[in-house]
Amino acid sequence: MVALSSSSAAVRSEVDRIAALGGIDVEHVADGGTGDAAVLNLSEVRASAVKVRACFHPAYAPYFAWGSLELTLPDEAEDLLELLLAAGTTRRGQIVGVVGVHGGAGASTVAAWLARTLEGRFRVALVDADQCSAGADRLLALDGQAGVRWADLRSDSGVLVPGRLLNSLPSERGLAVLSADDRGAMPSGEAGEAAVAALSQVRDLCVIDLPGEALIEGSAAHRLLGWLDVVVLVARGGSGPARQLARAVANVPVGVGILVAALGVRGGEAAVWERDLGIDSVYPVRLLSGLAGDVEHGVGVGERKRSATARDLAVLARACGGPQ
Repeated sequence: MVALSSSSAAVRSEVDRIAALGGIDVEHVADGGTGDAAVLNLSEVRASAVKVRACFHPAYAPYFAWGSLELTLPDEAEDLLELLLAAGTTRRGQIVGVVGVHGGAGASTVAAWLARTLEGRFRVALVDADQCSAGADRLLALDGQAGVRWADLRSDSGVLVPGRLLNSLPSERGLAVLSADDRGAMPSGEAGEAAVAALSQVRDLCVIDLPGEALIEGSAAHRLLGWLDVVVLVARGGSGPARQLARAVANVPVGVGILVAALGVRGGEAAVWERDLGIDSVYPVRLLSGLAGDVEHGVGVGERKRSATARDLAVLARACGGPQ
């Protein structure tokens, strides 16, 4: 539902015209009032031009970007139409987080490979949320493409128009990437979450490469776990990582599905992990030799589709599910 608070006939007429293009009904409320149940609230901004302020209801923060946005009509009619269409549904794409439970686990590689694999079935965005990342675009051999990186998104940019953000990113086939580069990584706080929210509106599935700190309660990165439908915990074989994995499982919020990518672990050891963790979702992943050399020579992660690693990650990708 969309609500418009306005005393100006010019604003009402322009908003109704744009909403009609998207088949969206707008409820007109008294001047200065609000639509308590509205997903999107619009109000007139007193100015010489026709302007409206748009903001989403706080209850829908997990689905839509936060903050408010002022739009001048008809110049920014396309942007308003995108917001109206987003408000027409409270459904968002599925969000899958990938996080290493110890240093050097290989989470960034798994995240990029999963995104490339899932791209065969869904429209996918890969969000590089590791503040120590060298750039997910490089892993996918997209670093030569022009487009927006994290450093181009100001921390005070407010609401991000989903379609505009998506179209600005480096992409290939059905995969778009919001990446770090040598200018910087994802900013902490709401700016990063706003980008995740925006992309989840226009992609079937978002894969987020999370830093290890996301598993520490109270950290800024831990907030992102609350956005997830599924988390993939990445660990390598051995008793030490197995203990760290048990602690990680305990720190995953209730309601988030847990999958484990066990790198270099054989089936027998994976079965022991499942027994000790009390879960049935540990997936052995065989390691691909020469992966670093591939990346150095511009062969993107996930391009070795006939390798044992690709087959293992395809099984894991199916377990991640997807939007219904």
